[in-house]
Amino acid sequence: MKLAKTALVIALASVGTMAAAESQVTLYGTIDGAVVVNKAKGGDATVSLEDGIAGGSVWGIEGSEDLGNGYSVGFLLENGFAMDSGSAGEEGKAFSKQATLSLSGNFGELAFGRMGGLASYEGSYSIWDASPFGTDYLQAGLGNTFVTGQINNNSIVYVSPEFGGLKIHAQYSNGVEDDTAKWSRNSHYYGLGLTYEIGKLSLAGIVERFDNKSEEDKNKATMVYSLSATYDFEVAKAFFRLPVRKSFPLLGSAGRCLGFRQRHESKCLHFRRRSSGCRRYLQSCCQLRIRQS
Repeated sequence: MKLAKTALVIALASVGTMAAAESQVTLYGTIDGAVVVNKAKGGDATVSLEDGIAGGSVWGIEGSEDLGNGYSVGFLLENGFAMDSGSAGEEGKAFSKQATLSLSGNFGELAFGRMGGLASYEGSYSIWDASPFGTDYLQAGLGNTFVTGQINNNSIVYVSPEFGGLKIHAQYSNGVEDDTAKWSRNSHYYGLGLTYEIGKLSLAGIVERFDNKSEEDKNKATMVYSLSATYDFEVAKAFFRLPVRKSFPLLGSAGRCLGFRQRHESKCLHFRRRSSGCRRYLQSCCQLRIRQS
């Protein structure tokens, strides 16, 4: 009888432990595509099925577990794919969009893995809210007028608790692609950002540094400064952005100076200034999105 009582106590204790550590796993996804008709002046009209118009096709797994006392652990695995061909978003990566393990508590949130930079417009930890179109909608996307950063491997990010509407965001990558070489030969990413929300106004300021140490042509560091502001009028939402890229002298085109292959002229208010020793690009734009009922 005593043995039975002991077994019952152990069983109840196990049930209590399981109830305290509640876990949840969610499988999610989005399929995004459109029929696109193109007609260039003097050319033939083309009709094609295109992927990734409004946000890209993705699928992912997200999970969390309550550890008690205000602490929890979580993970997020997300991959992109092309709905018109079924091909993976990035060859050689099972989860190209994000692969992170996180710990949350009264101290804030700490996460490790592959994630988008603070101004990348990718993943859970990007804080730059600069356009109603994001990086999508073909020529309307930010990628056609502004450089929006990248997704980095070997990263760690810290998000502070909220202090009167203010949050601190800090991110570091020990190697944006690989970190197997000597530390001084890996390409690192450093990001520091602040977000502030008061009423319907949201502000974000970000400073990023790419040191490009593993580049074959030994590009020097690129600094990126980004500001964004949004105001929700309920019937419409206004967006403002101000990114500044600063690079030291490099060979090649302006796009390469910014550390990217291509650069498109902005249709927004656009300023450009050159100074000795570096090149600076200053772009600003204000957009308005009408909210539909």
